[in-house]
Amino acid sequence: MDDTDFDVAVESAWRTFRIDLADRLARLEPGDELEVAQSTRELPDGPHGRLTFTVTARRRIRCTIDAADLHTTPDCHLDQVHRLEAAGWQWLRGAHGRHVVECGRSGIDALALQAQTALREIWEVVHPTFLEGDRTPTPRESEVAIGVVVRTVDQLRALAVEALTEAAEFAVVVDSDGDIQVPAGSIGSWLRVCDDDPHLEFFACIVDEVPDVAGAAVYLATHAARWPSVGLRLIDTHMYATMRLGCTTFHSANLVAALRTWTEFLIDDVPTIEAALSTPSPAVHDGAIPAALERVHHLARYGPPPGPLTVMGLCGDNRRTAMNYIRASLEQVKSLNASAERATAEGDIDEARACRDEARQWRATMKLITQSLRVALRRERSRRDTPD
Repeated sequence: MDDTDFDVAVESAWRTFRIDLADRLARLEPGDELEVAQSTRELPDGPHGRLTFTVTARRRIRCTIDAADLHTTPDCHLDQVHRLEAAGWQWLRGAHGRHVVECGRSGIDALALQAQTALREIWEVVHPTFLEGDRTPTPRESEVAIGVVVRTVDQLRALAVEALTEAAEFAVVVDSDGDIQVPAGSIGSWLRVCDDDPHLEFFACIVDEVPDVAGAAVYLATHAARWPSVGLRLIDTHMYATMRLGCTTFHSANLVAALRTWTEFLIDDVPTIEAALSTPSPAVHDGAIPAALERVHHLARYGPPPGPLTVMGLCGDNRRTAMNYIRASLEQVKSLNASAERATAEGDIDEARACRDEARQWRATMKLITQSLRVALRRERSRRDTPD
């Protein structure tokens, strides 16, 4: 066999491997694990390539590379990391360093190709025969779930952050109130740590303005049973959702499962609720700046910055209007920065400076409305938690 025939045979073998891998990934279910590893028979010493495929909480297929399986020499390790990052792999923070790449079910073929490329280029695997791995996805081995008895709020928060850092697909951020942000589509939600029991609670305002409160009450009475794990509550003209997780003894698997249930509710079910209860929100059209937003901008620029109550009052005490004003302010910032770039290109330094100064002012306005909205959210949450 000459070199050409050998190369053709190798490429054919990798193509067969890639197709077979994609077929196996398509059969992965939550809880399954599929591992493809470099054989240790030929080179028993040193780190070896190992790819682990799992299904995430959002049912995406994830491929994971443990940092311990990369080269141990610093220069070679750094080179491998750079090549992984260039190929789209992301560093996942947690107790153990990991690089991950993931996709939806429609992207399985591309994921299989990316895995093949890593094996060939990072670990220089010449042929698929130098790989080991199960032919079919196998359920993870049963594990003894060891819980942690929770004694303090800070301990429970640290356990929740650690569990989410390991399992979630978003950067884990703890805000100034000690709540953990839980993004889900366009809906802002949080996970709060409660000291009674103790327990964790997901919460979100899912409908900003309910135009017909009586009709909303009827809707809750007739539809709330569809979501038995989620509590729905109408306060004034706002609809809130909460989901409680008891944590006298903390198990990370319970939190991950609750996160999946909560996320699915926000993404799949909340749009239905919102459509049933909401009316079109006030919006900013065609780049026009509403008079109330102009007023906030004027006060922020020329006088002492107004307080949160004043700002929200100018927003009609409407959270959605405040969000629209934040977006409009951001559009002003982008437009003015673009004008500054054009003026700079044309040599008009004074115009460029003026545009940048105005952009800074609009950014300050955007920050002011954002802070005021945050205060309003805290007040609403405090009212919600106060017993009737």
